[in-house]
Amino acid sequence: MPTHSTIKNLRVRCSVITPPGEGGIGVILLCGRGAAEVLGTCFEGTQRGAAGITPGRMAHGRIMQNGAAVDEVVVAHSAAQEAPVGETCYEVNCHGGAVAVKTVVECFRDGGAQVVPWRELVRPCGPARRLPLSSRSIRASALSSLPEAETRSAVKMLLHQGDGALSREIAAVTGGLKNGSDDAQERLWRLVRGAEAGLAMLDPPKVMLAGPPNAGKSTLLNTLLRRERVIVHHLPGTTRDVVKDRLAIGGMPFDIMDSAGIRSGIDALEAVAVDNTLRLMGEAGTIFFLFDIRDDPSVVLESSASLPPGEARILYVANKTDLLDAEAPEVDCAPLPHRAPVVCISAKKQEGIGKLEQFLLAPYADTLSLITAGGPAVFTRTQREILATALRLAEEGRRSAAAHLLTGSGAQDNVGQ
Repeated sequence: MPTHSTIKNLRVRCSVITPPGEGGIGVILLCGRGAAEVLGTCFEGTQRGAAGITPGRMAHGRIMQNGAAVDEVVVAHSAAQEAPVGETCYEVNCHGGAVAVKTVVECFRDGGAQVVPWRELVRPCGPARRLPLSSRSIRASALSSLPEAETRSAVKMLLHQGDGALSREIAAVTGGLKNGSDDAQERLWRLVRGAEAGLAMLDPPKVMLAGPPNAGKSTLLNTLLRRERVIVHHLPGTTRDVVKDRLAIGGMPFDIMDSAGIRSGIDALEAVAVDNTLRLMGEAGTIFFLFDIRDDPSVVLESSASLPPGEARILYVANKTDLLDAEAPEVDCAPLPHRAPVVCISAKKQEGIGKLEQFLLAPYADTLSLITAGGPAVFTRTQREILATALRLAEEGRRSAAAHLLTGSGAQDNVGQ
């Protein structure tokens, strides 16, 4: 192994390339011959050490100092032709706090690296545009999206894509389109169809709990979150402001909103809350419309008439089955708008909650397991738009044009969109 002085002679340089101050993530570049040796002095990989991170690959691990872990990091190894300075380079992504970034830089300096201004390691891109579906752009987008990942599954998804899962699949599809492979179009279709799951992992779908007052919406929110988030009271009108929170089901994050009860004959303040509820229902991707299973059907029909006619997935939720003297009866939702399915639950007793979770996961079930297992995932809107256009071209019989589009000719570099 090279000595400290040998590493110094190789002029390994490091610099922080993210803005100073507190942030979600800090990125440190470590470049030059001997960079792997410097990284190896303080990096303890979860599955592979510094020497095992081959070009184009990523690794998770910890930065160690005097036998103690100082930060959890993700390291990406850029090949010389793809690195910002034209030589072997490691992107070290650590927590964005000033102390964490400073400590990691100190570890690299102690290992033999020279700390230099960021401009020395980040050169202008020049007139050439980086291509959104190139392996470098996908990796850069995955790294920059890590602060947005709020579940372990989302982090794994981004690490797999940064490690080449999506790039390899796009390359295979492109080759298949050029060579007339029968399954190329099918694989392209699967990428486009599965994009919703990858996008949802970083931009959680909105779920609205709606319904008449005292239907148990706040109790259901607390049950789904598995903690007391809102005040639960038997009197109507307890929830006047929309309460928002985030939960994860099967590795998929959701933004869930508890809203004011929908009813008429209310005071001015509550009327504002109901108007806000109706507005937000139009933005929700899923609406759980709750009602007391003991209520007169006319009450449910009146309040459910306000459900928006948009593209939201609607589920009628007959709550409070625990208050019935007998088994929950069949609920006839034929008279209700949208002809949505119905489930019977007891939010208080936490009965039937699994059915609600299955309903939320249903649009992503086909691809979620594939993504979390390391399969390719589309995770930006730009990626989806380009792939969808390529699919349309392929379906029109213009396979060569589709392949040409996937190589990125003339595409704008909007990897973060």
